[in-house]
Amino acid sequence: MSKEIAAKRDMEGYLVDPEAWDDEIARELAAEEELELTDPYWTILHFMREYWREHQVTPDVRHVVGFLTSKQGMDKKLAKDQLFQLFSVRICAAGLQDRRHDQATRLEHRLKHSPL
Repeated sequence: MSKEIAAKRDMEGYLVDPEAWDDEIARELAAEEELELTDPYWTILHFMREYWREHQVTPDVRHVVGFLTSKQGMDKKLAKDQLFQLFSVRICAAGLQDRRHDQATRLEHRLKHSPL
């Protein structure tokens, strides 16, 4: 039986407020996708959350692969393979919106951090 997630979500199931995310919400979102979050998932999810906190934009595949190669010591091909094997469905468990939907956030981030 599915438990209702307390955080507000958009029409596609992504959190409206990424700050509402925590490990329990990640577990609930993953359960909806029939995923059990094991250590490899948590490694990626926590990286994605940290990246979002720093940049206020959802990391794309190249950032996650870069993290796995530089910080986890994986070969680039292995890192991509693992990422796509683990997350063959969307990465909703990270509580971040799809990059296609956060163009406004990227623009706002650039404006905040670009020299005038």
